[in-house]
Amino acid sequence: MIAHGVMFTNGLYPEATNGDGSMQQDGDWELSTTLVRRGASIGSNATIVAGVTIGFGALVGAGAVVTRDVPDFAIVTGVPAQVVGDVRDRAERSRIVRSHRQAVAVNGSAQS
Repeated sequence: MIAHGVMFTNGLYPEATNGDGSMQQDGDWELSTTLVRRGASIGSNATIVAGVTIGFGALVGAGAVVTRDVPDFAIVTGVPAQVVGDVRDRAERSRIVRSHRQAVAVNGSAQS
């Protein structure tokens, strides 16, 4: 899922300049593929810099600026985006909480 306001840049340097500040000429443009793998989610107003890969099942937080590849199942936030967690850890915690709630609902009381 790609939320509202997500920006994919078309180059590594803003305003058509090279890393040294000089203006880009026709031969200076470097094309690269930006890839968002299946199951990844990108939060509102995140910026994805050209040439990175957002890994399978990864989660990019709202407002993050992704400047390098995001590993599969990683949770990234911040400017620049940093890995702060793993989606699978959250999924396992959620599964445990759901199973506990189901046990409470079925049994009528919590058991240790």
